[in-house]
Amino acid sequence: YADILNFCFKGFSDTGFAKLSKGTLHYQYKQLFISPEVGLRNKCEMYLRNDNTAIINLRGTVAQPESWLANFFSGMIAAKGNLQINDSTNFEYTVAQNEKAYVHVGWMLGLAHLAPYINNCLDSLLKAGIRNVIVTGHSQGGALSFLTTSYLYYKYKAVYKDLQFKTYASAAPKPGNLFYAYDFDFITANGFGFRIINSEDWVPESP
Repeated sequence: YADILNFCFKGFSDTGFAKLSKGTLHYQYKQLFISPEVGLRNKCEMYLRNDNTAIINLRGTVAQPESWLANFFSGMIAAKGNLQINDSTNFEYTVAQNEKAYVHVGWMLGLAHLAPYINNCLDSLLKAGIRNVIVTGHSQGGALSFLTTSYLYYKYKAVYKDLQFKTYASAAPKPGNLFYAYDFDFITANGFGFRIINSEDWVPESP
Protein backbone atom coordinates (compact mmCIF):
# COMPACT_ATOMS: atom_id res chain seq x y z
CA TYR A 1 0.00 0.00 0.00
CA ALA A 2 2.94 2.38 0.63
CA ASP A 3 4.04 1.88 -2.98
CA ILE A 4 0.51 2.30 -4.27
CA LEU A 5 -0.07 5.50 -2.30
CA ASN A 6 3.03 6.94 -3.97
CA PHE A 7 1.49 6.19 -7.36
CA CYS A 8 -1.80 7.81 -6.31
CA PHE A 9 -0.07 11.08 -5.45
CA LYS A 10 2.93 11.15 -7.79
CA GLY A 11 1.95 8.99 -10.76
CA PHE A 12 0.19 9.86 -14.02
CA SER A 13 3.30 11.23 -15.69
CA ASP A 14 6.54 9.80 -17.06
CA THR A 15 8.59 12.24 -14.99
CA GLY A 16 6.66 11.38 -11.81
CA PHE A 17 7.26 7.68 -12.36
CA ALA A 18 10.97 8.27 -13.04
CA LYS A 19 11.34 10.08 -9.71
CA LEU A 20 9.45 7.32 -7.88
CA SER A 21 11.68 4.64 -9.35
CA LYS A 22 14.78 6.03 -7.63
CA GLY A 23 14.66 4.28 -4.26
CA THR A 24 11.19 5.30 -3.10
CA LEU A 25 9.42 2.06 -3.94
CA HIS A 26 9.67 -1.36 -2.30
CA TYR A 27 9.16 -3.27 -5.58
CA GLN A 28 10.27 -2.71 -9.16
CA TYR A 29 7.64 -1.59 -11.68
CA LYS A 30 7.29 -1.10 -15.40
CA GLN A 31 4.90 1.63 -16.48
CA LEU A 32 2.64 0.15 -19.18
CA PHE A 33 0.37 3.04 -20.13
CA ILE A 34 -1.29 6.27 -19.07
CA SER A 35 -4.73 6.94 -20.50
CA PRO A 36 -5.74 10.27 -21.98
CA GLU A 37 -8.06 12.44 -19.91
CA VAL A 38 -11.60 11.29 -20.72
CA GLY A 39 -15.14 11.54 -19.39
CA LEU A 40 -15.39 13.94 -16.46
CA ARG A 41 -11.62 14.56 -16.31
CA ASN A 42 -10.95 10.89 -15.52
CA LYS A 43 -7.60 9.24 -16.04
CA CYS A 44 -5.98 5.87 -15.27
CA GLU A 45 -2.62 4.20 -15.57
CA MET A 46 -1.27 0.66 -15.39
CA TYR A 47 1.97 -0.83 -14.13
CA LEU A 48 3.49 -4.31 -14.09
CA ARG A 49 5.34 -5.23 -10.89
CA ASN A 50 8.40 -7.47 -11.01
CA ASP A 51 6.44 -10.37 -9.47
CA ASN A 52 4.01 -10.35 -12.45
CA THR A 53 1.31 -8.39 -10.62
CA ALA A 54 -0.53 -5.72 -12.60
CA ILE A 55 -1.55 -2.47 -10.92
CA ILE A 56 -4.45 -0.35 -12.19
CA ASN A 57 -4.34 3.15 -10.65
CA LEU A 58 -7.34 5.47 -11.01
CA ARG A 59 -6.90 9.21 -10.59
CA GLY A 60 -8.84 11.12 -7.95
CA THR A 61 -10.56 14.49 -8.14
CA VAL A 62 -8.63 17.30 -9.85
CA ALA A 63 -9.22 21.04 -9.64
CA GLN A 64 -11.57 21.21 -12.61
CA PRO A 65 -15.37 21.72 -12.58
CA GLU A 66 -16.05 18.51 -14.54
CA SER A 67 -14.11 16.44 -12.01
CA TRP A 68 -16.15 17.84 -9.14
CA LEU A 69 -19.32 17.33 -11.17
CA ALA A 70 -18.55 13.61 -11.19
CA ASN A 71 -18.63 13.63 -7.38
CA PHE A 72 -21.83 15.62 -7.04
CA PHE A 73 -23.67 13.81 -9.85
CA SER A 74 -24.69 11.32 -7.18
CA GLY A 75 -27.93 9.87 -8.48
CA MET A 76 -28.15 6.11 -8.13
CA ILE A 77 -28.45 3.67 -11.03
CA ALA A 78 -28.84 -0.10 -11.14
CA ALA A 79 -25.64 -2.10 -10.64
CA LYS A 80 -26.36 -4.01 -13.84
CA GLY A 81 -27.31 -2.21 -17.05
CA ASN A 82 -25.90 0.07 -19.73
CA LEU A 83 -24.97 3.71 -20.23
CA GLN A 84 -25.20 5.49 -23.58
CA ILE A 85 -22.17 7.75 -23.21
CA ASN A 86 -22.26 9.23 -26.72
CA ASP A 87 -24.00 8.72 -30.07
CA SER A 88 -21.95 5.64 -30.92
CA THR A 89 -20.90 4.12 -27.59
CA ASN A 90 -23.06 2.08 -25.26
CA PHE A 91 -21.33 0.84 -22.11
CA GLU A 92 -22.77 -2.43 -20.83
CA TYR A 93 -21.78 -3.29 -17.28
CA THR A 94 -22.34 -5.49 -14.25
CA VAL A 95 -20.91 -4.38 -10.91
CA ALA A 96 -23.17 -6.47 -8.65
CA GLN A 97 -25.63 -9.32 -9.12
CA ASN A 98 -28.35 -8.32 -6.65
CA GLU A 99 -31.23 -6.43 -8.28
CA LYS A 100 -31.39 -4.19 -5.20
CA ALA A 101 -27.81 -3.01 -5.69
CA TYR A 102 -27.44 0.58 -6.89
CA VAL A 103 -24.32 2.67 -7.56
CA HIS A 104 -23.24 6.29 -8.01
CA VAL A 105 -23.90 7.43 -11.59
CA GLY A 106 -21.12 10.07 -11.72
CA TRP A 107 -18.40 7.54 -10.99
CA MET A 108 -19.99 4.94 -13.26
CA LEU A 109 -19.69 7.50 -16.08
CA GLY A 110 -16.00 7.79 -15.23
CA LEU A 111 -15.60 4.02 -15.39
CA ALA A 112 -17.55 3.90 -18.67
CA HIS A 113 -15.02 6.22 -20.33
CA LEU A 114 -11.96 4.51 -18.83
CA ALA A 115 -13.08 0.91 -19.42
CA PRO A 116 -11.84 0.60 -23.05
CA TYR A 117 -8.29 1.58 -22.03
CA ILE A 118 -8.30 -0.74 -19.01
CA ASN A 119 -9.79 -3.64 -20.96
CA ASN A 120 -7.29 -3.33 -23.84
CA CYS A 121 -4.30 -3.42 -21.52
CA LEU A 122 -5.72 -6.15 -19.30
CA ASP A 123 -6.56 -8.32 -22.32
CA SER A 124 -2.90 -8.21 -23.36
CA LEU A 125 -1.70 -9.04 -19.86
CA LEU A 126 -4.11 -11.96 -19.52
CA LYS A 127 -2.88 -13.40 -22.82
CA ALA A 128 0.65 -13.14 -21.41
CA GLY A 129 -0.37 -15.18 -18.35
CA ILE A 130 -0.77 -12.41 -15.76
CA ARG A 131 -3.38 -13.44 -13.19
CA ASN A 132 -2.86 -11.09 -10.21
CA VAL A 133 -4.27 -7.58 -10.50
CA ILE A 134 -4.28 -4.79 -7.90
CA VAL A 135 -6.87 -2.03 -8.40
CA THR A 136 -6.32 1.22 -6.53
CA GLY A 137 -7.03 4.92 -6.33
CA HIS A 138 -7.26 7.76 -3.83
CA SER A 139 -10.45 9.69 -2.94
CA GLN A 140 -12.56 9.75 -6.14
CA GLY A 141 -10.04 7.27 -7.52
CA GLY A 142 -10.76 5.05 -4.53
CA ALA A 143 -14.48 5.08 -5.32
CA LEU A 144 -13.62 4.21 -8.92
CA SER A 145 -11.39 1.37 -7.68
CA PHE A 146 -14.40 -0.29 -6.02
CA LEU A 147 -16.49 -0.07 -9.17
CA THR A 148 -13.59 -1.06 -11.46
CA THR A 149 -12.86 -4.16 -9.40
CA SER A 150 -16.52 -5.19 -9.54
CA TYR A 151 -16.76 -4.51 -13.28
CA LEU A 152 -13.60 -6.46 -14.12
CA TYR A 153 -14.57 -9.33 -11.84
CA TYR A 154 -17.87 -9.88 -13.62
CA LYS A 155 -16.34 -9.30 -17.06
CA TYR A 156 -13.35 -11.65 -16.77
CA LYS A 157 -13.68 -14.05 -13.83
CA ALA A 158 -15.94 -16.55 -15.61
CA VAL A 159 -13.31 -17.02 -18.33
CA TYR A 160 -10.16 -16.78 -16.22
CA LYS A 161 -10.92 -18.83 -13.12
CA ASP A 162 -7.48 -18.24 -11.59
CA LEU A 163 -7.68 -14.46 -12.00
CA GLN A 164 -7.37 -12.67 -8.64
CA PHE A 165 -8.23 -9.02 -8.01
CA LYS A 166 -7.08 -7.15 -4.92
CA THR A 167 -8.34 -3.66 -4.08
CA TYR A 168 -6.79 -0.83 -2.07
CA ALA A 169 -9.42 1.94 -1.94
CA SER A 170 -7.64 4.90 -0.36
CA ALA A 171 -9.81 7.53 1.40
CA ALA A 172 -12.70 6.43 -0.79
CA PRO A 173 -16.24 7.79 -0.53
CA LYS A 174 -19.06 5.28 -0.73
CA PRO A 175 -19.79 4.19 -4.32
CA GLY A 176 -23.09 2.36 -3.82
CA ASN A 177 -25.81 1.22 -1.46
CA LEU A 178 -25.68 -1.55 1.11
CA PHE A 179 -26.56 -4.26 -1.42
CA TYR A 180 -23.62 -3.19 -3.59
CA ALA A 181 -21.40 -3.30 -0.49
CA TYR A 182 -22.52 -6.85 0.28
CA ASP A 183 -21.62 -7.91 -3.26
CA PHE A 184 -18.21 -6.23 -3.17
CA ASP A 185 -17.50 -7.84 0.20
CA PHE A 186 -18.32 -11.25 -1.28
CA ILE A 187 -16.14 -10.98 -4.41
CA THR A 188 -13.14 -9.69 -2.41
CA ALA A 189 -13.49 -12.07 0.55
CA ASN A 190 -10.50 -13.52 2.42
CA GLY A 191 -8.41 -10.36 2.45
CA PHE A 192 -8.66 -9.06 -1.12
CA GLY A 193 -10.50 -5.79 -0.48
CA PHE A 194 -9.15 -2.94 1.66
CA ARG A 195 -10.59 0.52 2.34
CA ILE A 196 -8.01 2.68 4.08
CA ILE A 197 -9.33 5.81 5.80
CA ASN A 198 -8.35 8.53 8.23
CA SER A 199 -11.02 8.90 10.91
CA GLU A 200 -10.70 12.72 10.67
CA ASP A 201 -11.50 12.70 6.94
CA TRP A 202 -15.14 13.46 6.03
CA VAL A 203 -14.88 12.23 2.42
CA PRO A 204 -15.19 8.48 3.20
CA GLU A 205 -18.43 9.19 5.06
CA SER A 206 -20.09 10.53 1.92
CA PRO A 207 -22.27 10.69 -0.11
